[in-house]
Amino acid sequence: MSTTPRRISILKKGETLSVDVDEKLNSPWEERPYPINPPAEVITDRKHYYYLGWPSNEDQLHELCRPEHPIMTRGRHATAAYVLRSLSGYPFIHVVGAEPRTSEQNILAEEYGGIDFVAIWMSHPAHFSHYPTNGQVEKLIEIFGSEPVWYRDYYTKRNFFRHGIRHA
Repeated sequence: MSTTPRRISILKKGETLSVDVDEKLNSPWEERPYPINPPAEVITDRKHYYYLGWPSNEDQLHELCRPEHPIMTRGRHATAAYVLRSLSGYPFIHVVGAEPRTSEQNILAEEYGGIDFVAIWMSHPAHFSHYPTNGQVEKLIEIFGSEPVWYRDYYTKRNFFRHGIRHA
């Protein structure tokens, strides 16, 4: 067995970091990266990006934005995303518009440009290198009451910019 540590390079905020893979895999469960296993469509769909997270609604997101939390940020429910980032400790949460799956969601989607979806991972090339830890996802599961699911972006790849998400 080799004693040389397996290392990978990660580009983070403009600098390359070297990470010891074995050390990460031996860390406590809460600190390990959450396993993300995208469905085949994520790879084969050339027109849309995909998100892992939770479908939400305006009432649920407004509940997170109480008057005692006057945070003014830009973007779709950006204040709720900010609060969820603080509660979970994961800084790459975004609220995006996703394709509806039910007739009730269809009505909302037409009016608001997709249903509200809290994304913790997205297949966009500038964002897919961010992975939450098991512990961060557990905190979000407690908030939403379910495991994260996959949804397709409401916009095509060409119109992804409409979400107003800046490159990380």
